[in-house]
Amino acid sequence: PTPIGELEGGAGSINDVNYISKLSNEEVGEAVEDAEVAGLEIEADSGSDIELTAVNLNFSKGTAGSNFDKYAEEVSVWVDGEEVARVDADEFTKSNNYDKTVSLDAGGIIRAGEIGDLVVKVSGISNLDSTDATDTWTLEFESVRFRDAQGASVTDTSTGVINDAAGRTFSFESFATAADLELKITSGDDSINDAHVIVVDDTNDTDGVELFSFNLEAEGDSDIVIDGLPINFTSVGAGVGEIINTAEIWADGELIGSESVSTTTATTREIVFDNLDWTISAGDKVAIVIKVDVNDTDGGFGEGATLAAVFGETETDDTDFDAVDSEGNDLADGDKTGSASGDAQLFYTIAPEVEVLSTTISPIDNGTAAAESALAKTQLKITARGGTLYLNGDNETTEAKRFFKTAVYGSGTSASTTASTTTYTINAGTNDVTNSGANDEYYTLDEGESMTITVESIVTQATVTSTAVLAGVKAEAIQFGTAATSDTTRSTYSFTYTRLLDATQSGTASLVNPA
Repeated sequence: PTPIGELEGGAGSINDVNYISKLSNEEVGEAVEDAEVAGLEIEADSGSDIELTAVNLNFSKGTAGSNFDKYAEEVSVWVDGEEVARVDADEFTKSNNYDKTVSLDAGGIIRAGEIGDLVVKVSGISNLDSTDATDTWTLEFESVRFRDAQGASVTDTSTGVINDAAGRTFSFESFATAADLELKITSGDDSINDAHVIVVDDTNDTDGVELFSFNLEAEGDSDIVIDGLPINFTSVGAGVGEIINTAEIWADGELIGSESVSTTTATTREIVFDNLDWTISAGDKVAIVIKVDVNDTDGGFGEGATLAAVFGETETDDTDFDAVDSEGNDLADGDKTGSASGDAQLFYTIAPEVEVLSTTISPIDNGTAAAESALAKTQLKITARGGTLYLNGDNETTEAKRFFKTAVYGSGTSASTTASTTTYTINAGTNDVTNSGANDEYYTLDEGESMTITVESIVTQATVTSTAVLAGVKAEAIQFGTAATSDTTRSTYSFTYTRLLDATQSGTASLVNPA
């Protein structure tokens, strides 16, 4: 092999020169070092190895209105990935038409018959004026000087794209633009955000309740440093500060901030986590969880109060939101995208945990005619949490007070279908039944006890018509109480949140009543 620095062959020349196609309309970011702006593919002829010794670089203004050194800190030249020259940008001046022949260090060798890459890189200044951002310059390679194996020094001013009067145009951009910076907000863990019941204590605070989850992602080539992050809370049934006394922000399982929440009756509150000094590394996606310490219910809020949280454009536009890129620049509005919100979470001291195990619907045989009715079945597991529960049974005379209050749903069901003959069958579990088979029937579940129960309802097309409807059954509400006194106390509270009710949908059946 030929030792590095030694050239073999006879008289040499450059056979062809082309631009490196991937380097076109490049961007030099504020404070970014060694951004590639243009390059040449140089092919040596077969007669000799050549060593590049100098290149003439001519920068010309496109839309630029200032001198080159108001944009650039340094210019460097690289051959096949090795640096062979570095000069200060202020050596390209208005008086020399931003034109300079740059001498290259030894070692920029292209072997006979092979192609080498010559690349020019530019480092941006750290304080680019905002009026100079997006300004363009064009770099033209006016000549390439080399020596061959015979020691001849040759300056080429015309082969291929050398001195082609076109060059390659590039722009200077703000750090965020060149880094392609974006803080992306997306929804997090559904098991936290979806509406559900949180059982709390009536005399002691309940700490560390996971209320809201979202993700933050630092897209692009810059870290993002967050010092202030506001979260908006909305409550129903009591003030935000009556429900919670502390809010915490956790990032990938690590506590990064905590704020006390003053007691007020305001049902909308912005809580700002400040002085975080927290960094999301470029390219990283971080899981955020907002945890809260919930007051005891004796402290000002009652059963069924709700609390929801949101983080999105309103919050990132707030002056309390403090986020900067690696150079300390505030994130532009367009660099903050997305939003996340949690459902309203319900707080009770005693409540059922409801799990929908299965749902089905089957048309009831109508001989040779189309089905007029269908049997819907919903199997549930009910567990008492926080204390003793009371649930009205299927023999409760007032159907609207039964624990599984039914509703018909589907297409074309308005005033044309009815649900009737609803029955409950206890499949398993530990529970007491009072007044079984009679009015005022109800079930009792002590703390931690569960029962599995199947709810059966017949849905019927009651209107005479030859047009089929799609109908099914779901819960309109899951009702319960914490006192056994009457059918009213046993149905004092109800769950009506969409996620639960939708889970009870039986599916639909096609029903027709032609005569």
